[in-house]
Amino acid sequence: KEEILSLIINSLALFSDLKLSPEQKESVLTKIPYESDYFDATLHIHTRVKQASMEEPIIVDKKTKRLMIGEIGYLKCSLNSYTSNEAETIWDYIAPWYKETFELKNMPEEEKYPHPYDLFRD
Repeated sequence: KEEILSLIINSLALFSDLKLSPEQKESVLTKIPYESDYFDATLHIHTRVKQASMEEPIIVDKKTKRLMIGEIGYLKCSLNSYTSNEAETIWDYIAPWYKETFELKNMPEEEKYPHPYDLFRD
């Protein structure tokens, strides 16, 4: 029997209607040329599981689901640029508890480890 693992992300709805300052709005509009236009965006989410229940599955549409509840560590909304094929970040959010991990994950490889010559310094 097939089971499905479902992740519910706490507080995701808080990001569905962001209020922008005039400066933030102007910054977003530089990336989206037409304010009333529809466009495809991608939402990137890094979460951590805060709670999981493997003992009591729920049944939805005759399918067994096991629930996990996660919290947002990093959230980014991006879209392909109108002028190039590269993704542009419209906005992002880093939770305080995730900041150090995020910075380490995005650090260039050469900065993650000491240089071999540093081992011979006094």
